[in-house]
Amino acid sequence: MNKKDIKLAIISRVKKKPLKRLKFFFVRNPRLKSWVVERIQSFTVSMVLINANNTRRRNLSVSFVKNFVTSVVKIYLIIFTFSFAQNPELQMAKANEFYQNEQISQAVEICQSLVDNGFESDALFYNLGNAYHRNGEFGKAIANFQRALRLNPKNDDAAFNLHHTRLKTRDFVEIPKPSVFIQIFESIRTKLSESYWLFFLQISILVGILLYFLRKLTFGKFRILRWIFQINLIFVLFFAGFWIANIVYFSTNKSGVITETAVEIFSEPSEFGTHIATVHDGLEIEFLKTQSGWQGIRLNDGTVGWVPKKSVLQFR
Repeated sequence: MNKKDIKLAIISRVKKKPLKRLKFFFVRNPRLKSWVVERIQSFTVSMVLINANNTRRRNLSVSFVKNFVTSVVKIYLIIFTFSFAQNPELQMAKANEFYQNEQISQAVEICQSLVDNGFESDALFYNLGNAYHRNGEFGKAIANFQRALRLNPKNDDAAFNLHHTRLKTRDFVEIPKPSVFIQIFESIRTKLSESYWLFFLQISILVGILLYFLRKLTFGKFRILRWIFQINLIFVLFFAGFWIANIVYFSTNKSGVITETAVEIFSEPSEFGTHIATVHDGLEIEFLKTQSGWQGIRLNDGTVGWVPKKSVLQFR
């Protein structure tokens, strides 16, 4: 017998010996044997249940994923169908076609439906203003030209048509010019819309952050980075100032326009109040507080009174 055979024989003898001892031990301890059998059976049952639960969970997961994907596809199809049906560009093209064919009422209806559904653009308000102007509704035309200019102060066509429509109103009054400083400030503020001022503010802040980390990485060796950072800080303050100025202006200056042919101004929110004056379609006013269907207004000459809320339209 060589060494390899001896090694195998020893291993086999060592393996058989514990098994014989364990069998002898179970024969002399039947209670222990039954306990071990119960433990093995419970372990087997638990493993079967775990596999069943995993299979069930897997099936539930698959069904959940299928239902989720199906729901997402349905929602997407509904949104796509609705957006296609309410595509503002297609609707505006259709309104322009009606406008060119002298079907002004249909053009107004389409553009107004887009506005009522939440669509906003300076082109939409401009077209709606033109339609109202052609329809002889100067107050609503002025309101929509004003809305177009708020979204895009550089819309020269809207500004021209606004001035042209104002001249056609019965109560047109030339607004006195403010001081030179206010004129310069307003000319800068109205160069860009509120969203554009915010956009340039965000860009300047991002550039400032990048310059700050560049200075840290270069340990301040390049003075030009410091100078650029300081100049950028001035731009941040500049853009932030005019962005805040736009927010304050549009939140505090609530303006509107008379939209009916003739409206009586009363001293209190009631028809039993004292009659102050009569205003006409297209007169721009400042909105004050509202009370039970009546709108407090202030005219350009400082006159304060109340008119029915249905006779005015707010554009800012």
